Amino acid sequence: MTQVLLTVFAIVALFGAVHSQVENDEWDPTTRDRTQQCDEFKEWTKVEYFCKAFNNCCEKAFDPLNGDKCQTKTQVCEKTGDDSFHTVCQYQNCTEMITTTTTTTTPLPREEYANSGINVFTATSIVVSFLYQIIVV
Repeated sequence: MTQVLLTVFAIVALFGAVHSQVENDEWDPTTRDRTQQCDEFKEWTKVEYFCKAFNNCCEKAFDPLNGDKCQTKTQVCEKTGDDSFHTVCQYQNCTEMITTTTTTTTPLPREEYANSGINVFTATSIVVSFLYQIIVV
């Protein structure tokens, strides 16, 4: 009985640890990627002027002496098809970005809050009955 519960909790804990490690491997606090922000110029410029607009966007925020103090930049804008481009706008060796865990949430209206409680109760009762079936049998 206890062994089954310990096994279930161990699997859940292991999954959470592996998932957290995968997410942290992708984060580099000294790099800024502005590619998506500068790619938005595709919507407002003609195809023949896009690389000029993209490059201007990428240049605008690069200042090694102020702000994030990024020291190097990778900037690419190449036409790969009729209306498609390969673009990169990344700054490297920047001041390390400090992450915070502060979040802002709005409270649920009373009706939604009541409904979410029922769902949690239902899910909890299903899990408890499942574990009871395993332990008793």
